[in-house]
Amino acid sequence: MNKQLLAAAVATAMLSPVAALADTSVQIYGRAHVTVDWLDDGADDGLNTSSNSSRLGFRANHDLGNNLRAMVQIEQNIRFENGAGNFATRDSFVGLQGDFGMVRLGQFDTPLKIVRGRTDFFGDQIGDARNMTRLRDGYSGSDYDFDTRFRNGIHYRSPRMGGVVFDLHYSTNTNAGTTVDNDNDALSTSVTYTEGNLYLAGSYERKNQSKSDAVRLGARYSFGDFDVAA
Repeated sequence: MNKQLLAAAVATAMLSPVAALADTSVQIYGRAHVTVDWLDDGADDGLNTSSNSSRLGFRANHDLGNNLRAMVQIEQNIRFENGAGNFATRDSFVGLQGDFGMVRLGQFDTPLKIVRGRTDFFGDQIGDARNMTRLRDGYSGSDYDFDTRFRNGIHYRSPRMGGVVFDLHYSTNTNAGTTVDNDNDALSTSVTYTEGNLYLAGSYERKNQSKSDAVRLGARYSFGDFDVAA
């Protein structure tokens, strides 16, 4: 579906007459999680404060009928320790969901990042797995940044088929702004299987800008009050 047409369709649904408000749900949500941490990297140590991905978000859904739903979400990071941050810095998008699956446009987590989140016992904390496994480019010295959100993202999620869900996430430009080439394009995909307490996943991501790619496998199983994951 044309990107402008999808955005226009969602905007039209959200701005429909007051009589249609009965078919619309709006949610304000957030998380405040501030900690004081002592960090020691073996060479230096010090006391720090962290907001641990604290956030504030606004979410709306509108029933279009025939099992079709329009959605919009705006979410931003809250930095309690220094007040820094811009609007809509976290998962922010418009989309449509129906029997065909789900389509979203905007900035949001990639399938590769989501797989890590499902198997991470210390997400949104100093002990977050991505702080332990973050890779660096040996040539530029910068992070590969696989656990990120794609800017200018187009995402499709399939309906659940026997416990299996397929995600395809493409970025027309991982940097801000417009582009006239494919130098900053990126692709992230995953296949997940969920059945009862079992979660299995495989994901792949490719970034043109750094000419790098990554593969991630994940698994999690719950035994009552206990979980094991890898």
